[in-house]
Order: sequence, then C-alpha cells, then structure tokens
Amino acid sequence: MTPDQKALYARICRFELDDPSASFPFSAKLAWEYQWSEIYTYRAIQEYKKFMFLATISDIDLSPSTVVDRVWHLHLLYTRSYWDEFCGKVLNKPLHHFPGSGGVDEGLKYYHQYCRTVDMYFNYFGAPPNDIWNRPKFKSEGTLFQWVDRRRCWIISKPTIVFWFQKLFGKETCKLWTRTLAVSPKLLVKKQSDRNLVPFGDKGTFSEAHIKEAKYSNGSNSNFIGSVADYH
Repeated sequence: MTPDQKALYARICRFELDDPSASFPFSAKLAWEYQWSEIYTYRAIQEYKKFMFLATISDIDLSPSTVVDRVWHLHLLYTRSYWDEFCGKVLNKPLHHFPGSGGVDEGLKYYHQYCRTVDMYFNYFGAPPNDIWNRPKFKSEGTLFQWVDRRRCWIISKPTIVFWFQKLFGKETCKLWTRTLAVSPKLLVKKQSDRNLVPFGDKGTFSEAHIKEAKYSNGSNSNFIGSVADYH
C-alpha cells in the first residue's frame, strides 16, 4: 500500500457502523436479519470494509461477494452514516451501488468484475476467507426466488425428504414414486450461510464452457452457492 492507501484503510477500519446509543445497533440488526453468529457478523463487516477500500482505490468497477453485498445493502439504509459520514468523511468520494439489469451478458460482465475483485484482494490482503467470499456464480436468483416465513413453513431440503421417505417406505418405493411423479428440482432448498430466510428457486448455472473460464477457486468441494452480488 502507498502511504495514502494506508491512511485510507486506517480510516475505514476505525469507522464504526454501530451507533453506541442504539439499543438495536447495525451489527445486531445484520445478525438478526441473516441469523449470523456474532463473530461471523463481525468478520463480515471487516470484509465489507476491505471491499470498500478496494472499490475506492480501484480504477475499474468491482463486485462484492454475496455476504459483503448484504452488509452493503443494510449500510445503504443508514443514509446519514453511509453518505455523510462514511463516503463524505472517510472515503472522501461517493461510492454508488448499481443493481444489474440481468441477462447473460450482464451476468458475465459482473462475473469478470468479481474475479478482478478477488485478484485485487489477493494483492492487498492475501487469500479471502471461503465462507465469506463465495465462488463466483454465473446467474443471479431467478424469478421464482422468494423468502420463506419460518413461522408458517418448515424448511426441509430435498435430500432430507428423500432420506425419511426411504426410511418409512423403502428405497425401491421411493425410486418408483420419483419416476412416477418426476419430482421438480424447484422443490430444492438452496444451501445458504444464513438459515433464517431460505430462498427457493432454480439452481441456474451456465454451461461447462463458462465454468471452465472461472479464475477463482478456493480449493474446497463446496458447490457454487450465493451470487456474485446479484449482479451489483
């Protein structure tokens, strides 16, 4: 980092998103909304600050991870904190949040932005944590994406349903039912880091040709989960 970049990052690190006088501060609201633990919420906020540092010094557009984007979304609701204090006095420049318009070309555009973000992250901070910086996803949530109210609904993943049906009725019966009923993949519950508001919808990935273009791999065996900031 240059001296100016070090000074900027120090200001960002010192910035407090929590209002000391609030009974339900920013971090508590963020943890409640996504059912994150206290330590995970703290780490997500630190990663958000790193991204904002990168976005401020970068000459090109960058795209955050899904978790970082969630922190950003909530911070934008605190308009005085975000625009007056954070952008005005810490970053010393406005940093706007641009939702995407959707489509394959738009998706690939933001996918490459995300790869550039991760490359830049490596240069300044080393390897990003896998549980916050998800692998790039090539498509945002589809039109069937929706939040589920856990007070009214049970959240049961398809493998869990199949397991209990096999226990109750036997594997052969379940195979027969599966072939007969052609169970829809839309019944799948997406695996998310948060477990309070669980989205339903299509998996939606691109072809193998697009997947082979991926530059970022964290070396784990996890599936592509989350989105590349939903094309933000």
